[in-house]
Amino acid sequence: MSSFISNNDDDIFDYDPELDNSSSNNSSSTINSSSTFSSDNDLLNKIKDHLESNDKDFNTNNAKLSIGFAHSTHHLLHSVYTDSLIKSLMISLDSITHGDFSLLYRFHQLEMKISKRMDFHILVREIFFENDSPSDQLRELFDFLSIEVTDLYISTCFLSSVAISNHALMLDRSEYIVLAKKLNIPTKHYLLESTPENETMNHNIFLNDFTAEVRDAINNSISSDVISQLKTSYNIDARYNQL
Repeated sequence: MSSFISNNDDDIFDYDPELDNSSSNNSSSTINSSSTFSSDNDLLNKIKDHLESNDKDFNTNNAKLSIGFAHSTHHLLHSVYTDSLIKSLMISLDSITHGDFSLLYRFHQLEMKISKRMDFHILVREIFFENDSPSDQLRELFDFLSIEVTDLYISTCFLSSVAISNHALMLDRSEYIVLAKKLNIPTKHYLLESTPENETMNHNIFLNDFTAEVRDAINNSISSDVISQLKTSYNIDARYNQL
């Protein structure tokens, strides 16, 4: 083969590797590349020998452990895609809003946490009637589970959770008020006081409530125009039903 590239490239297809001295230099790389697959081939051969052996018993626990390990590894490595996306979005939105986005995110997060803690207090009141004693239904459950109900058990397993929740609720409410002032957003008064009326009402602060408000606002703003468009285009009188 010529050592230069001619105007006619037909000689490329006449190339004979046996006439090229460089082929001897590539032999070692060929051997090395094939040897890299030897471990894979050994593994496949071992699996084949195991399946074809006389012992047909297959240890499902080993399979579950292997599958679980593979799944955990996959989740560990690929979870960074979602985390990096959220981090990038927050940084970008903070740069646009001069840091208000993170504060707003925290504000709405606290609103929902406060509401959930108040729901927890409702549950506690339904479990314990008076004098920190469990309800009859709970006593029946304890008897069924052979759990001895004592003052120490109730104070340790139940009332301690209530005390921790009350402490966390005070912190959440304080932070909620501070963020509302920073963002110039009015607080929802029913989240700031734990009364039976406030705790049992529907707080309407979650994503479903927000999307419903957005949907209603869109429907209200376009309903008259939709009716006019239907009358103009199809010459019919229609009523716009909000979906």
